Amino acid sequence: MKKEIEELLSEMTNNGTKPKDTVILNNSKENMNLTDFIVAREALMTWQKHVSIERGKFHLPGLLPNEMLIEAQDYARLEQLFRYSPELNALFKLYEDKVTFNESLTEEEVAEIRVYVHNNHYVKTHIRMPNRENRRETE
Repeated sequence: MKKEIEELLSEMTNNGTKPKDTVILNNSKENMNLTDFIVAREALMTWQKHVSIERGKFHLPGLLPNEMLIEAQDYARLEQLFRYSPELNALFKLYEDKVTFNESLTEEEVAEIRVYVHNNHYVKTHIRMPNRENRRETE
């Protein structure tokens, strides 16, 4: 894997703990709303995680092996991320309705990216339980 791709992926993955300090993505982190930054970054990594785990067996609606379909709200976040961190264009290409891999990447490089994300990015799940006052009464 090319060194610049590995450095970018290293920064985008969280290795199961907390997001790494940013250097390449620092401009995005400083200029974007923090929630928008995290959601956009996670969308790109989670797409790769799902594709690397489920490829060939099962595809979530709107999730295709080589592209991620997006809605207007997601496009706005991703557009900011790509604008403030143009290095992402080495990996991905952003369209108004989807994200794809950069056409210059070989199938082998795409496979390496998916393996890297599979091994280094852990999707965090949050379950919110209503507090006692907000629970519905059941009889």
